[in-house]
Amino acid sequence: MKRLLVVLLGLAAALAALTAVPTASSAGAPTGSSARAAQAAPAPITGRLVYDFDDVRAAAGVRIELRSGPGGSIIGSTTTDSEGRFSVVRTGPLPAGGSYVRVVGNNWVQGGIVGGDSSPRYVQAAFAYARRYADGTALGRVWALPSFVRGQVVDAATLAPVAGARVNLRRASDNVRVGTVLTASNGTFRIYPVDGEDFNLQVNGLAVGHELGYRACNAQLVPTIGEACGAPVGYIGRVYADAL
Repeated sequence: MKRLLVVLLGLAAALAALTAVPTASSAGAPTGSSARAAQAAPAPITGRLVYDFDDVRAAAGVRIELRSGPGGSIIGSTTTDSEGRFSVVRTGPLPAGGSYVRVVGNNWVQGGIVGGDSSPRYVQAAFAYARRYADGTALGRVWALPSFVRGQVVDAATLAPVAGARVNLRRASDNVRVGTVLTASNGTFRIYPVDGEDFNLQVNGLAVGHELGYRACNAQLVPTIGEACGAPVGYIGRVYADAL
């Protein structure tokens, strides 16, 4: 009987050892390759966002996101500094092939997905032109289109600013107006936000003693859209209007 009792007690002790929950000291920390994987943070994707091809300007305060895929989840984000530089670390799972880098547009730059295999790279409107980037990629300079058109209307003869003229931005493909504003006291105007890059600029100065017309390639006003020259987005300088 004593022998049977000893056997039963031994079996009970063995079962208790197998089912015991490991304590912090008994479980310990991961070792070897598992420890290194747990401790290593993904290397950041870096770059510098700029805009305006004629006068390179830093795109400051712009949100940069890492995306898992088209319409996918955000797996990292940051904001560009005063020089347009960014360093964004992935916080979600690593997508197959790498992460998409998305620029969130604002009143200064147009948004989109970064594409290109070498610097400079460009912010693309569609995912079809995007690239996936591995952790640690240095993108270098990334160009974004401005999301505004800015300039100054002046008298063609005297170069005096023309205040109160109406400036219309029209889509080049169908001449639909996509933005309008009155020039300020110093003749300046800024239309935003705009999406795209093919526009015509129309100036209506009739209410302030100047002509109505479209901006030509020499920045003079011409009467018909057929004679117009596409207005680039960004800073376009002076537009010259004749007095009536």
